[in-house]
Amino acid sequence: MYVLVAIEKVDILSTHPQLRSRSLNSHAGQVCFPGGASDRVHGSREEEDAAGTALRETEEELGVDKEGILVWGEMPPVGTKRGQKIHKIVQKRQ
Repeated sequence: MYVLVAIEKVDILSTHPQLRSRSLNSHAGQVCFPGGASDRVHGSREEEDAAGTALRETEEELGVDKEGILVWGEMPPVGTKRGQKIHKIVQKRQ
């Protein structure tokens, strides 16, 4: 799973967590960041890279145009209790 950690400077650096709906079947009511599983690249058998996945998911979930995002890099992945790896992509809106 890939998530986008948006860093913006207003008066301080900040991130944009969301609260998942309580009506969802999984992870209901939990704090989250936009993200999800990678898809295949259009017209190819290759999967998206981590940044591509995070940008696409951010555009789909938040309506943020991915063309206006500058990817700074990827933080080391962390594991979850369920054995998933969360890859954190750090970006800044341009």
